[in-house]
Amino acid sequence: MRWAWLFAALTIGCHRLPPPLTTTQDPASLLGRALGLPTTDPVSNRFSIHIHTPDQDITAWGGLVVRAPDHFRVEIAGPIGPPVLIIACDGVAVNAWLSPKQTFYAGPDADATLRTITGGSAGLDVVTAMLVGQLPAVLGTPAGSAAVPPYEWTWWWTSPDGSRLTAGLDTRTSRLVEVNAQDPTGRVLLRGRLTHADLTSRYPTRLAADLPTLYASVQVDFGEWRPAAPKDIAFVIAPPEGATVHPLGAPSGG
Repeated sequence: MRWAWLFAALTIGCHRLPPPLTTTQDPASLLGRALGLPTTDPVSNRFSIHIHTPDQDITAWGGLVVRAPDHFRVEIAGPIGPPVLIIACDGVAVNAWLSPKQTFYAGPDADATLRTITGGSAGLDVVTAMLVGQLPAVLGTPAGSAAVPPYEWTWWWTSPDGSRLTAGLDTRTSRLVEVNAQDPTGRVLLRGRLTHADLTSRYPTRLAADLPTLYASVQVDFGEWRPAAPKDIAFVIAPPEGATVHPLGAPSGG
């Protein structure tokens, strides 16, 4: 089931940044500043999304609400009508409802599910933070780093199984601009970039991703980020009556 994890894996869009607000040359200070950002308050956003696969191009609209460190809800709909896809994470479970197929995908252990999807590179805290363009402190000490001219520095984190997560920051602004994930064999699972056209905001304006193993790419153009006060029920969905239930990540049979 592509849609649920096209968004959960997410991040990209290759655009040149406007003139910098600040200049940062010391990599250690740059990383420390990015990791030291306070956790974002709950926020919501309305966005447009374009999904490309070898056999289709889909443009849709959606809404997103995020409550750090590990809660989010995403709804995606066509030009008219109710959402065709809902993804909800309550900090323990990640579930998805795909209404055109009347299929409910159940992921009772969110962190383990996400680590499976990303080859062990990213858990629930990491994905939730990156949905709002933040480098999460839970990544810990990086295994290495390197300069990427002209204005980027990247760090990478490795898991015991050999999987790897790479994140890049713009040295002028300290903003997260790149995320890549590889499985233990070196196979690329995600190549992503974030765009920050509004340098007065901590949040991204575009999020795009290539997912080679799914032969898919995704581009999300965000609207205005707004403060939110979601109730716990917003992050919980249950199978509607008559739904076919599958484990999250399992094929739906069509």
